Amino acid sequence: MKTDKKFIDEDLKSYLNCNNCLELGVFNGSELGLYSHLIKKHVRNLTSIDISNQALQLAEKYFKEKNIDGIKLIQMNACDLKFDDNMFDVVVTASFHEMDPSIQFKILEEANRVLKKHKKIIFIEPHEDSVTNELFKVFDPNENHAQRILNTKSCIRKFAKKYGYNINELVKSISLNQFDSKEQLLNEMLNWWSDIRVPQNENEEKQMKTEIQNTLQKFAEKDFINNQVNEIIWCWILEKKEN
Repeated sequence: MKTDKKFIDEDLKSYLNCNNCLELGVFNGSELGLYSHLIKKHVRNLTSIDISNQALQLAEKYFKEKNIDGIKLIQMNACDLKFDDNMFDVVVTASFHEMDPSIQFKILEEANRVLKKHKKIIFIEPHEDSVTNELFKVFDPNENHAQRILNTKSCIRKFAKKYGYNINELVKSISLNQFDSKEQLLNEMLNWWSDIRVPQNENEEKQMKTEIQNTLQKFAEKDFINNQVNEIIWCWILEKKEN
């Protein structure tokens, strides 16, 4: 799926411009590399870590296929960063809400430790009002993505207050591609979370497509009419308060 990520170049460029940047989480599957290579355009040295060796192998393969170089991939636990204090200018993480809530604060404390004084932590997350949160329920009805995102925001606020960070917020709507037909759109959405649930027969596939269509019509009717899906993204830039 092609994703419009112009906000990296247009809105985050000035925040990303630095010598040493650390990315927490490389991801896998369809999301793989959607941020790493865009971040790399604006930083001199990018180190991307992930606890999953499989994710790193997929990342390495993806970057090789796309002729993307200059990104250092390391297997590492974000709760226990094997870096010296005051090593990075910027720390970036996307979909931080997907991380286990019980370890989120610890991860932020580690990010704070390896950051140089008066530097930044950047979060790139789906908005709690994004239609994709509703779409996810087709694949896992018990998962409340919107609440997970709100809980993550609360965690970040507590961290920012404790460690003296100001929070700057950017909210953007980005296009998750325009499709040639409703059927193409529905097929893409059906594949989007195929790691969570795959229809086992034609009837289940038809039912899931109907649920996807109903969700889009209810929460994003204009986009659905135009055969597209838009994601609302929020970016929080944490910067150390001046003493």
